[in-house]
Amino acid sequence: MNERSNLISIGLPTFNRASTLVRAVDSLLAQTYKNFELIISDNASSDDTEKICLDYAKKDSRVKYFRQSHNIGLIANSNFVVSKAEGEYFMFASDDDWWHPDFVLKLRDALDKNQECGIAMSSLRQVHEDGSLANEVRYEGSNDVSKFSRNRTFNEVIFKNPPTHFFIMGLYRTEILKKLFWENSPKVLGPDKIIMYEASLFTRFCSVPDILWVRTSSFVPDAKRYTGDYQKIFTNDYANAKHVVKAISRLFKSPNISLVEKAKILPLRAPALIWGFRKHLLRELFPWVYKIFKQIR
Repeated sequence: MNERSNLISIGLPTFNRASTLVRAVDSLLAQTYKNFELIISDNASSDDTEKICLDYAKKDSRVKYFRQSHNIGLIANSNFVVSKAEGEYFMFASDDDWWHPDFVLKLRDALDKNQECGIAMSSLRQVHEDGSLANEVRYEGSNDVSKFSRNRTFNEVIFKNPPTHFFIMGLYRTEILKKLFWENSPKVLGPDKIIMYEASLFTRFCSVPDILWVRTSSFVPDAKRYTGDYQKIFTNDYANAKHVVKAISRLFKSPNISLVEKAKILPLRAPALIWGFRKHLLRELFPWVYKIFKQIR
């Protein structure tokens, strides 16, 4: 058995989150599944992030720390950790979240039992920065994503009933992930959703009902919370229109989607995307119509 077999690569891009990084890394290193590498890419942080990561790397050989010479942006930093992955499986990790000790183990078991699935994800809890509960997303009963058709999985990335875009933070077969990164994450609003649109038409999703991931939801709007190029994406006057155009374009160009699925993009997928973003598109493209619409409501 080679070294890559059953190895899980965890990619954690980070920037100036020393205050929350310790909790995140501790919960990852406490996983009951031990055969993993933790790839941390520090986006030239100016706080204590470097010191914290170097300390972890000294204590645990599974921690692989990289520091960028300058801030390359959130999307490029996420692409970087993918490029360093050597495991048979891969998962993204956020520097302000928390994972149950069995997160990796149960998701890997789910993939092993469902060979047709390329991505597995657990139910999750979203909490505010002060620890108060925001909401829970449960993938069980009628919301068991494992039983969804590809069409419904695609639609729920858009309409969020339940929100399947959270599968971006699930456990992948690395061969599937690498194929999804046939080009880098798009530098537009919601790049995670765009990748999940493609994933839903390329591979099956497998869900685990247990709440094994706690996601931190910030009170600060994304347009103010992020800096640099990623902030510019949020403040762009046509951010949502660019998202829809890029999504449709990527689906057409994808080497992972069959010709049969591509034939459905214009009659089925494009209208669903436009409908899902209708209010945002109306506001961006026809602001005067949007004002009238709001007044009528």
